[in-house]
Amino acid sequence: MNYHIPKKNFFYETKLIRNFFLVLYMVSNVYSFYKMDMMGVYVGDFVSYIDRHTPLLLLLIAVVISYYFICGPIYSFFIKLKITDVNDIPCGKITTLGKLVVFLQVAYLVFNFFTGSNMAGGDKGSGEWLRFIWLLIPVDYMFYIYYVMARGKRSSLCRLNLLLFILSQLSRGWLGWILVVSYIELCFYVSNNSFKIKTLLYMILMTPLVVMLPFLFYFKVALRDALLNQNFSELMFLIKSVDFSVVFSIFLESLFYRLQHLSNVVFIYEKLGDISSLIDFNKVAVFYWEGLPQQTFAKITGFYPGQDMHLFLYDYYINSSMDSETTLQTGFISWLLFGPLLSVFYVLYCLFLVFISVYLSKRIYSHHLCSLTWFFVLGYIMNGWFNAFIFYIQALIMIYMVMKVRMYPK
Repeated sequence: MNYHIPKKNFFYETKLIRNFFLVLYMVSNVYSFYKMDMMGVYVGDFVSYIDRHTPLLLLLIAVVISYYFICGPIYSFFIKLKITDVNDIPCGKITTLGKLVVFLQVAYLVFNFFTGSNMAGGDKGSGEWLRFIWLLIPVDYMFYIYYVMARGKRSSLCRLNLLLFILSQLSRGWLGWILVVSYIELCFYVSNNSFKIKTLLYMILMTPLVVMLPFLFYFKVALRDALLNQNFSELMFLIKSVDFSVVFSIFLESLFYRLQHLSNVVFIYEKLGDISSLIDFNKVAVFYWEGLPQQTFAKITGFYPGQDMHLFLYDYYINSSMDSETTLQTGFISWLLFGPLLSVFYVLYCLFLVFISVYLSKRIYSHHLCSLTWFFVLGYIMNGWFNAFIFYIQALIMIYMVMKVRMYPK
């Protein structure tokens, strides 16, 4: 096997930031283990008591080890593979790509505004057939890819792209983007490896936003409840009666609970027999059916693979009788519990997705995009969000195809 290890590049320069986020996710799961072991109840999506015979510590160890190996040695192995990569892109290409992304962002923003589609807690069926176009063109992920490329070239247009992206996310009630953008900015800060007055001013300007994060999270939850219940008087009451200490404590705990997936792994472990039977009878779909290409194929052929695991868990165990506290996720370890044969195929499938994403990243803008791809492996593959990760791969393919079109100024 041939390897290629660059002496100095963006990916290796930002190892400190990757380790920080990796530790953050691990600590979130350890904290969740402590709370579950102490209280005897789930701390994530599922609100119920834990079976006292469940091997909590063993499941925690499995979760932490999986984080370390997938995001550490295994990802590094793919990075070291000798693949023809691109480390320099003409500014003209970046500018033209930025204009295309601006056009798509504006169109996507207008579409969501008038249809109410893609809103947090909104109707996923709104927008009719036009919504399928935006499933084919994952604008948000295309922005992330472009932003990393333009940020590396210090393109002035990327500021407009970032502003449109933030407006689009806030208008839809999403806050997860803050984690991704924070990761990107921290990577570039560490990569520059120099402290300037401009950097100091930037950090000062960003401080109020960081302080406001707990309140944005509080407002997001309150706004989502108000939209669902059509009760805006309750929203105003919650804003007026806000307690600062309570908001900060809730935010920190909610952050840990959102990043962790140990609670969901424990729940699936306890419901393993029931879920396995439903998978055998095609009532619940296996992981490899997640993603737009697979779902489209199933509809064209008339084959029904079963309900998506995430939707099934929510509809069957949460929505009917319980309240949901965080975004539902299965976790990487969960699918390893469904027998040895499926486990082997599952690991190979995950490795294939990681390889494809690394390959495309190297072919577009090697060092920078490999760092971004690592974050989505951490956030999506490790949490079991294959649908979201495949959207990211779709965006990589689209950017790759666009960059190959010879219509740019030199």
